[in-house]
Amino acid sequence: MKVFLFLLLALLIVAGKVYLKAALPRLKGFIGEKKTGIALEGLPDDHVVMHDLLFQNEGRTSQVDHVVISRHGVFVIETKAYDGWIYGSERSEYWTQVLGNKKTKFYNPVRQNRAHVQALRNTLARYGDLPYWSVVVFGDLCEFKKVDTTTPVIHRRELVDYLLNCNKDDVLTQGDIRDICQHLVSANIQSKEARKQHVRYAKTRKELLEKRLASALK
Repeated sequence: MKVFLFLLLALLIVAGKVYLKAALPRLKGFIGEKKTGIALEGLPDDHVVMHDLLFQNEGRTSQVDHVVISRHGVFVIETKAYDGWIYGSERSEYWTQVLGNKKTKFYNPVRQNRAHVQALRNTLARYGDLPYWSVVVFGDLCEFKKVDTTTPVIHRRELVDYLLNCNKDDVLTQGDIRDICQHLVSANIQSKEARKQHVRYAKTRKELLEKRLASALK
């Protein structure tokens, strides 16, 4: 009986470690998005901030971390929860995180957010040629060692200041902003099943990208 209990405990410990290893990236991502959401609370009232939006986009769904609508247009914000040194460029398919002696490849967040911008364009097509601005946000503990992009890639601590001082033309009235916000609220998919399906799709896509990367590195 004691042997059985010991084996059961060992199995539970191993299973717990496996689960934690699998769940940790999602947990870090969730916490990173929440921190960005808290940072965006520092914007004045004439900015509309929306989080975790899910839209139909060309036959599939796209999940957008944060959208800020201001007189300058629509800012589409992607949050990444990577610490350490970050390397990447606009055109490369993968970026690199160096944390201690460990190197990790991840899909280019500029490309990823480009798809999110397109999802917003499709969703808001009725408003014509609105200006859309892509922004990629990393946590404050990372260091951009060599990041070459025209898209802003910034630390979370810089985000509010960037949005307030981005030196872009005023193109939307407060009435426009309210109308666009209401349209996004209506278009946002709330169905729990649809959101679960999106998570499954995103997980499958990530696994395929990881297999492609592993094959390319052989």
